[in-house]
Amino acid sequence: MKPLLIALLSLTTLPAAACLNDRQTILAENEFKSSYLKGKEESRPILTVGGWLAIGIGGALLITTPLLLRGTRPRK
Repeated sequence: MKPLLIALLSLTTLPAAACLNDRQTILAENEFKSSYLKGKEESRPILTVGGWLAIGIGGALLITTPLLLRGTRPRK
């Protein structure tokens, strides 16, 4: 019974050993990031008309909802 338990436990540790030795993954990620970010400038996003419209509608709903709900009373 003990050898079977040891064998099962050793099989469950094999995937963990693969995760510990992932140096190639880190190198590939750094290489990808350096090539991806090459030539790109950091810029702030510009709000379009749709963005301003969404902000306006959201603000209006935020202000008017409490005003509309103020007059309602819960049923007893």
